[in-house]
Amino acid sequence: MVHKINWGKFLTEEEEMKKGLGRLLITMSIIFALAVGGVIGHSIGISSYVPVIEKLEAKVVATEREKEKEAELTFVRLDLQEYQHLSPEIRERMLAALDSASRKYRIPVGFLHAILRIESNYQFQIDHPKVTIKIKGKPVTTCARGLGGVMWDIWADSLKANGICNAVSDLYVPENSIMASAYILRYETDRTLSRSKNVSAYNIIREIIKSYYGAYSAPYEARMMQVTNELWLKRIAKDLITG
Repeated sequence: MVHKINWGKFLTEEEEMKKGLGRLLITMSIIFALAVGGVIGHSIGISSYVPVIEKLEAKVVATEREKEKEAELTFVRLDLQEYQHLSPEIRERMLAALDSASRKYRIPVGFLHAILRIESNYQFQIDHPKVTIKIKGKPVTTCARGLGGVMWDIWADSLKANGICNAVSDLYVPENSIMASAYILRYETDRTLSRSKNVSAYNIIREIIKSYYGAYSAPYEARMMQVTNELWLKRIAKDLITG
């Protein structure tokens, strides 16, 4: 049985159970070893070992998360191979940029990858259709640019302040555009969470997409589901093949 898509964490129920059991066994082993050591040695109470146990458990969790990130990155790499208009060198540059931006701004790499697919289909020199928007109360005709479809007129100050881009032309550089998209997604995520601490997993994705795109779009959301499902199915296919 397979989970409903968990944006950015491509795990089956079986894997989740294994992880939970693994953590439990590790914790029990640590407690037993330390308890025995305490009894044999100086009869120190088990509470004295709680900080040690928590530290070791945190290390186990961090290792598991790193493995998850590596697995997710592997499937993004496989997906990028389908973009034949990109040279192998450019694909590797984009993969490295996705990994870096994902870690810096704590955005699941699969989610970031899906946004780029939807916005530009990995055409990094693209100009999106022109639109008229209000900026500081005045109408401005402009367009989104680059891989992530970033609106320079809206985000210029923030991107400059964070050392991501210095000019609008920087959005055509893959690494800059990917970092800009990750920054915006982090900003919108934090803003969404600050408005409601009890927002559901599904609604937070919808709200972030709406903020990133500029308005709610059913086709955009449907495309997001399609892209993430494709990545999930590739994970399942690999597991079936490798056994």
